[in-house]
Amino acid sequence: MGKQRDVTLKGLDLKFGDGNWMIGWVAGIGLKWREENKLLEGRYVVFDFPRACRLYEDAYYEHFKQQQDELEWIIAHASEVFDNAETNIASGLDYLKQEESSTHIQDIAIRNVMARFGRQFEGKELLQIRIDCVGEKWNPANILFHKPEWFVEPRNVADATGKERWWVRERYRAREKSVECWWQSNKFVLVRR
Repeated sequence: MGKQRDVTLKGLDLKFGDGNWMIGWVAGIGLKWREENKLLEGRYVVFDFPRACRLYEDAYYEHFKQQQDELEWIIAHASEVFDNAETNIASGLDYLKQEESSTHIQDIAIRNVMARFGRQFEGKELLQIRIDCVGEKWNPANILFHKPEWFVEPRNVADATGKERWWVRERYRAREKSVECWWQSNKFVLVRR
């Protein structure tokens, strides 16, 4: 949803009624989306935002478990991490503290992973985890999702006009196997009937 998050959420309230819908993330094996009848086939579990964020975080945990040198670099060089604004730091370890117009998760995920490893920042500089900056390496399009069998197929790699989504561009390592691709491909609006 990006910077249009608040407008999109209000639009969903108008379309389905306040409290009659939620955004959820699905996980399961062999999931197939059928666009022609708007049906998700397969057995799956639905996660709300906080639980989906924990799955997102788990991917970062698995990444840093395998790439300890990268975690050590962050610890040594960063005093804190943020995504789209330095005010993101105030979120601490809480995914529900979203003060900007677009959602930020990767910074909170990294803080939580550091806590899981029992580590703290020791550096002197703020580290932005975003495109076109020093922390781009840890952008969610560069981190593999740790449960590749959980992706809904086809994956969300193009918009309605066929234009490639930002997270699958050639510049990113993980692309269609990334945390960002899972986040976008497995996100659905669930409506109460």
